[in-house]
Amino acid sequence: MTMRVGAVAAIVGSLILALPLMAQEAVPQTGAGVDQQILPEIDGTALGLLPSRATGLPTDLWSSSTSSRVVRDIRAVKGTGTPSARALFERLLLAEAIPPEGDTGDVLAARIEALLELGSLDAAEAMLARAPVTASDAEIVALALDVAALTNRSAPACARLAARPGLSPGLAHTIWCKARHGEWPLAKLTLDTAVALDQFDPVMADHLHWFLDSEAFPPTTELPLPEPMTALAFALRESTGQVRAPGPLPLAWMDGDLTGNRTLRARMAAAEALARGGVLPPSVLFSAYRAGSPAASGGIWGRAQAVQDFDAALRSNNTETVLTALHEMDSLLAPLGLRAAAAREYGSALGAIPVGEADDLVAQYMLLDGRSAGARAWMPDPAPYADRVAYAIQMTPPAPMPDEPPRHDRDILSRAIYDAFDTAIEDPIAPGAIGSRLLDALRILDAGTMVETDDLRRALILLRRAGQDRLARAIAVETLFLGDRG
Repeated sequence: MTMRVGAVAAIVGSLILALPLMAQEAVPQTGAGVDQQILPEIDGTALGLLPSRATGLPTDLWSSSTSSRVVRDIRAVKGTGTPSARALFERLLLAEAIPPEGDTGDVLAARIEALLELGSLDAAEAMLARAPVTASDAEIVALALDVAALTNRSAPACARLAARPGLSPGLAHTIWCKARHGEWPLAKLTLDTAVALDQFDPVMADHLHWFLDSEAFPPTTELPLPEPMTALAFALRESTGQVRAPGPLPLAWMDGDLTGNRTLRARMAAAEALARGGVLPPSVLFSAYRAGSPAASGGIWGRAQAVQDFDAALRSNNTETVLTALHEMDSLLAPLGLRAAAAREYGSALGAIPVGEADDLVAQYMLLDGRSAGARAWMPDPAPYADRVAYAIQMTPPAPMPDEPPRHDRDILSRAIYDAFDTAIEDPIAPGAIGSRLLDALRILDAGTMVETDDLRRALILLRRAGQDRLARAIAVETLFLGDRG
């Protein structure tokens, strides 16, 4: 079975449904702590995959900004925050939105570029499909060709290049498109001519020669690494079985490892990286862990074994067995940044087991999955300060907290979070400024669980002013329970 999430419907659905229950935004309604926004009708010039009714964002969310500022602000966000912060960034990038006045395609290109950096390859491809084939933006053409090389779906991008051949990012892409279109002799002639005229990088020329003629080199030949390593160069090396460059790959380049013709180890490694980055539903990662018997002990195989052991413990319906297996699994997944994925995979199952002695880890898993009522039953008495805050902020206004001073770093952070939700929102952000202000908050949240206390409070209030209360709660809970603060 393929593990690649390729359908646009899966992209849209996963962005809405893969969030914890408390983070799934509806269109904001009138009420305490949630701002009322009049969402404009969908305009024919709006570009995006997620309509306002799914995001709660107006289509004119960029109208108060200039194109250059929006591009700059998008590029300033690194997408390194907690899973729900990254999900908010992706939601903003995919939201159906009218470009700023005077924009010539730069904002769309910046959105697609950011999606690729996040690893959302299919989402980037779907966004490209919304751009006119005759778009005169060279960056759009280059991005389309990168996506085509990585997905092995070349027709749309090569059609775009054929419509605007002068926008080709390089002769290598032109040759590749000719070959993919079936014009193999012309592609080879073009390459040979460029090489003869010394107009082509010899390393890249060797890669294209091998792509055009599978017998151009002995099968065991190892070609030098192209510099720079582009998406096309990577795809050419993959197609000829070349050794990968050392070091981590960009997330979007790992998408192909999810397919069924890769080794199970490669599929699990790719799924871990993409799930940690927040662009792959947890169910895909855990399906990979369950796909076969671990071939070794320790490392990635040890994590797969721990997941399978936890599955078996759940089937036993013995609370003590479940808790032992949960702690073992979490000890292996949490250091890799996969606790949130595990909580969302198993939140429902944990809610169904008989409540035993208090267990703070179960309470944290339940809170991470938005199941505050179930979490309360597992909290110790007295509950840790962070647990009480995470539980209290699920209510609007937050439930009262005991008047006691915070004692540890996480307590201080917890109090700042509580204050952010205990603050009445009296100055909602104007619809046309929402996009820029959300990007301001996301830049702060790039610090992840190590965000400064005052910065986190400010970012959470910004999210609430933009009508994103539920996502703000999810980000707050993740900041508390995914980090190492004492």
